[in-house]
Amino acid sequence: MAKNRNALNSTRVIAVGRLLLAEFLFFCATTDSTGFGFRNDLDDNLAIAYLAVAALLAIVAWKSWWWDFVLFPLVSSLDILVLLIIILFMNMQIPKYSLIAIAMTSYILLCASVRWTWRTAIIFAIFINIVNILSIIMAELNLSHLIGSTQ
Repeated sequence: MAKNRNALNSTRVIAVGRLLLAEFLFFCATTDSTGFGFRNDLDDNLAIAYLAVAALLAIVAWKSWWWDFVLFPLVSSLDILVLLIIILFMNMQIPKYSLIAIAMTSYILLCASVRWTWRTAIIFAIFINIVNILSIIMAELNLSHLIGSTQ
């Protein structure tokens, strides 16, 4: 009984953690340097969509542990997709998104280690580090291209 209760609590903690991350992303997106409030930009649209999905998933996790368990691989893919969008498209534009990327990376690795094995968490960590390295290389290539064209 205690083991099942801990498993149920971990699904709820994961869902609430996702909701808090989505709120943090929404707050950063609506208070960025392009202007205060909601605008029809990539970051604002991503934030509102991720917040809505995170709220729905928190309700699902609270109501049915089985649906939360079945949907977890798909939801993990969604978390990684949002992280990739933040790293590849928004991190270069607005520096404060790097803080969100670090928080989401930590969250994804924590979820992988709680739900799956430590080996899966290592695979996730290697994948996320490769994506971060590629985004740094892409940013450097874009910056060197821009610096070379202004001279």
